[in-house]
Amino acid sequence: MEGINAGVASDRIVAEWALDSERVEDVAEGPRSETKMHSYPLHIAIPKDLDALLAIDLNRAIAERQRVREEMTAAFIAGYRVTGFDTASSAYGLSKP
Repeated sequence: MEGINAGVASDRIVAEWALDSERVEDVAEGPRSETKMHSYPLHIAIPKDLDALLAIDLNRAIAERQRVREEMTAAFIAGYRVTGFDTASSAYGLSKP
């Protein structure tokens, strides 16, 4: 995996799904109406094209990864979970269980 990150700290997180939870069962039942990003109590934006950013501005890409890492860590400590992602805004939606 060293080649993928090219000397930059990884932006990977571990996802855990409680397969017997009501939320997972709802998702498994099929398509549902899309949750709008404004309905999440917290959202964390990520760069839309990190690969391009890495190629043109390595320092900014590193700063963005660090910002996302810090925001995610603070949110997880505060009890939030990632419960959605909006491709249009390139942002994770977070809520408390």
